[in-house]
Amino acid sequence: MLNHSKLLLRNNMPLLQKISDDIKSAMKAKDSAKLETLRMLKSEIGKKEIAKGKEVTDDEAFAILRTYAKQQEEGKENFAKGGRQDLVDKATAEIALVKTYLPAAMSEADIEIIAKAKISELNATAKDFGMVMKAVMAEVAGRAEGAAVTGVIKKMLQ
Repeated sequence: MLNHSKLLLRNNMPLLQKISDDIKSAMKAKDSAKLETLRMLKSEIGKKEIAKGKEVTDDEAFAILRTYAKQQEEGKENFAKGGRQDLVDKATAEIALVKTYLPAAMSEADIEIIAKAKISELNATAKDFGMVMKAVMAEVAGRAEGAAVTGVIKKMLQ
């Protein structure tokens, strides 16, 4: 099983470095949409570094990117309700770009393996849902959505 904290992007390059390199590439290619999104991501990571007073880890940067993608998803829904197809298209493109930097989501089968191990380890019953959920979420560390984990655990504890 992969350890999320050791996950690095293409060519073993840390996330922030990859984003910085892609900003340079977007500038050279005069791809203003990509450049704007990448600068926003780098800015969000920079804000976190300032708040912490030290460099962020890739795990923390992935969390920032996931939050940004979720915000864009919410914005996209609001833009669609408001009839702003141009903004829906922009948000869709930004989400697609952000997802290229995120690790692949875990499959349900992978979540089941981890959940089964945690249920066994904790000798859990249906009453222990919260305890199992906390243990599994700590193990998957952002590689799976909470809703997917909840569904798997509920199914296994029934």
